Amino acid sequence: MFCLGCNQVIDMKNGFLQCKQCRNYYHYECLNIGHEQYSALSAQYRATWQCPSCNNITRRTRSNLNTPVRQAQVPTSDESMNMSFDSSPPPTHATVPSTKSNIVTMDNIRDLLDQRLNASMSTLMDKFRSILKEEVKKLVKTEIDSVVQQLKNEFTMTTDYICADVADLKSEMKNTRACVKTLEAENTRLLKEINSLNSRLSSSEKLTRSLNLEIQAVPERKNENILAMFKSLCKSVNTEIKDDQIISCRRVAKLDPKKDRPRNILVTLSNSRLRDQLKYD
Repeated sequence: MFCLGCNQVIDMKNGFLQCKQCRNYYHYECLNIGHEQYSALSAQYRATWQCPSCNNITRRTRSNLNTPVRQAQVPTSDESMNMSFDSSPPPTHATVPSTKSNIVTMDNIRDLLDQRLNASMSTLMDKFRSILKEEVKKLVKTEIDSVVQQLKNEFTMTTDYICADVADLKSEMKNTRACVKTLEAENTRLLKEINSLNSRLSSSEKLTRSLNLEIQAVPERKNENILAMFKSLCKSVNTEIKDDQIISCRRVAKLDPKKDRPRNILVTLSNSRLRDQLKYD
């Protein structure tokens, strides 16, 4: 076992004290107790003795019963009452003080230890608060920086995605505009062709109508020969018509099927002059 004061091995043959509270060992010399003082300590006192640290922490009733400076057993000089663990030569003799002087001295020592301990604890707590505050600041800053960086990354990804979509939309709009222009040009061309076809159709219909001759009120018969009937009518008006001058000869449908009026005969001739000749003859 080792002395907590000097950290040296304790010889069991030599004197030592063991704290009842923390169970640590001390050379009586490290407690500034002389050999005669140590020899004067009773067995009961040694069994209930507490070291200065434990005695200060427990803060028992202010008395000198549990200290190595009990009256009539410990020295009274101020130097011998120093309870530090500094190794110093023990005093060669001791004097027995009065009870009043011994109590005042221990009160002063206890107050001094309390003041120093309180000051040390206050400084330690201030330092601990400062360190804790800095650590909390660092932790909060780290967390905030991490969250901000994550938000930046997500925002960057979102903006990149939106920019890509906008670029695709622009490309599609460009292609759509080109397609619309092509369709507009095609529509214009088709409109021109339709107008041209309408004009040609109108001219063709007009030309066709100028070749047509419509004959009304000709009685209908079964198995009639309309071409022969038309030639007979031409002879009756003294107009000779050749077969190659007749393009077609047919009856047309009635506008009102309920009427008994015979269907008209529509004859298409090879030229309008021949039609006019028959019409006005």
